[in-house]
Amino acid sequence: MNLALDATLKLLRSYSCLTPKTVTPAEKVPLQQAILEVIKRSQGQDFGLNFGVCADTPDQAIQALCSYLKGLAYTVDLGSIPEESIAGVTGVTYLKYNLQRQAFYLDDYTGTYRGVLIACQGDETVAGTYGYFPLDLFDECHETYSL
Repeated sequence: MNLALDATLKLLRSYSCLTPKTVTPAEKVPLQQAILEVIKRSQGQDFGLNFGVCADTPDQAIQALCSYLKGLAYTVDLGSIPEESIAGVTGVTYLKYNLQRQAFYLDDYTGTYRGVLIACQGDETVAGTYGYFPLDLFDECHETYSL
């Protein structure tokens, strides 16, 4: 199924709400394809792509980020996560990742949301922040990671 850009953006924006949405098995592939389409349109831009992950633990945040990156056909380099940034975070976690710089930032998170935010730079029709998407949306795309 190849969604037209308007339908793609409408689908992605439907996840930008105050109440996180559950993804049914029937909605999973169209949502993955919509994310891929928007990212494809934002590639090659100077500001790159940013991921924000809100999860119950640092391991869960890293797991979700890795599954998204693998599912979107990016290389994952866990070696670029500074050990000292992981050591200070033990509970609910916010992880920010800049794809262009391959830079990680981890911190404690006091909010209630759990999921993945994707901030796309690029052509003005797709630039913006999308999500919260489910942490496990791309889980079938990779092996398990842990620290």
